[in-house]
Amino acid sequence: DFKRHLEQYLGDAKSSEFRLFKKHSNGQENEIVRVADPMSFHHSEYELRVQFGRAIGQDEYRVTVSFFSPNDDAFMTPLGDVIIAKGMDVQAIKDRMLELTQEIVKSNAVVADASASSTADADAGGSPARSQAAGDKANDKTSSSAAGDRRHKFAAAIANSPADRVRLRRKNYKAPFTVLSGDLQVGREMMVYSGWEVAVEIL
Repeated sequence: DFKRHLEQYLGDAKSSEFRLFKKHSNGQENEIVRVADPMSFHHSEYELRVQFGRAIGQDEYRVTVSFFSPNDDAFMTPLGDVIIAKGMDVQAIKDRMLELTQEIVKSNAVVADASASSTADADAGGSPARSQAAGDKANDKTSSSAAGDRRHKFAAAIANSPADRVRLRRKNYKAPFTVLSGDLQVGREMMVYSGWEVAVEIL
């Protein structure tokens, strides 16, 4: 298939290790979500974009996870995506979500260490030009750092909370909705579709 054809241009990456996005002439972009999805092309109607990351397989779904904090002005904070599969129950989804939060916490620790090392190098006598460049780079990141800090704070809160105090809700267009109880299963009582989102709440 087409994704296997692309493997030769992407080093050692297999078709299950990268994602394809279809960009239409009007600027809208959609992911071709499954490894086995058929491909069809009509002249130059759209472009394809490749992004590394695991593609979903048969009976799998990519779900967006956000943190729900009803007492904050920004009450929904995106955390990332997890892949769930048909037959999984809510507890299994929580386990996937916990893996995501642990990755966020670990990644933040690595970034903090790197930042501290760069600051130490500058304080140890780096050139003025290098120090100025480092300062400019830090200033450029200010606008995104607050969102990153919130993401890390909430991920750490989830990772450190007892499992019975973490609740999942199905997220609708703007806000959390139905509470997902532990015995619901994907593909049975819990119907999942492309673009499905869940919100995490700490009780």
